[in-house]
Amino acid sequence: NNRPKGASVDQVIADKIGQDTSVRSLELTTEGIFTNQPDCSYISYDSKGRFIPRESDPQLVFDKLFRSPMSSASKRKEMSSILDGVRDNAAHLKRRVGKEDAQTLDEYYTIVRETEKKLALAAKNDKSMIDTSKFKRPGTSANLDEQVTNMLDIMALALWTDTTRVSTYMLGNDNSRLVFDFLGVDEQHHWLSHFFRNFSIGNITKLNKINYWHMQKYAYFMDKLKSFKDGNDTLLDNTLVFYGSSMGHSDTHA
Repeated sequence: NNRPKGASVDQVIADKIGQDTSVRSLELTTEGIFTNQPDCSYISYDSKGRFIPRESDPQLVFDKLFRSPMSSASKRKEMSSILDGVRDNAAHLKRRVGKEDAQTLDEYYTIVRETEKKLALAAKNDKSMIDTSKFKRPGTSANLDEQVTNMLDIMALALWTDTTRVSTYMLGNDNSRLVFDFLGVDEQHHWLSHFFRNFSIGNITKLNKINYWHMQKYAYFMDKLKSFKDGNDTLLDNTLVFYGSSMGHSDTHA
């Protein structure tokens, strides 16, 4: 088991710059968990080396970031009023219950306080100049290409609105079984990546098509960041982007 014993670098960064945003860090992926080797499906780990869940559906990510009660000033006010009532009722009950029930209420109080903190943070970081209600929710992705494009658009919006300052996006599991049929490639990426044992000019050409597509997506994301104004600069000017791979020689897993 080669799982890290501590936090991944994105989480170390989030500890430093992610505390003042409504979403501390955003973890994204393109495919589900490879159940035979779950470690192949994650690049983000907490301080104890545990997997951090990631999301692959652009619509769900969009709703979480831009359609939650936290993203609306009026909904935040409504939630605050509800929490005030909950707190008052809980305080009244605590004076009348036994020890075990009092402990349950203490846990309840903790949840209320954490929610209040999130509301306060969301209000503090609300960029009133950016109306997120006008953001267009992505449609259902017809293929992997559309899924990745939609996710990159959302990630750029999340950074631009300061909803989060830290994000990771895993374009494929280490042991990926993705098929890039929209590129005219019908073999699994993993099979093609073993380019010595499965060598042919045709297979190398297909693998290069996949690699080129990945670089095109990286360039697309750079252009997307560059398209957003961020103060006197562009969002790209104020963003550090790291793009890499888990291995240098896929045929030997080196």
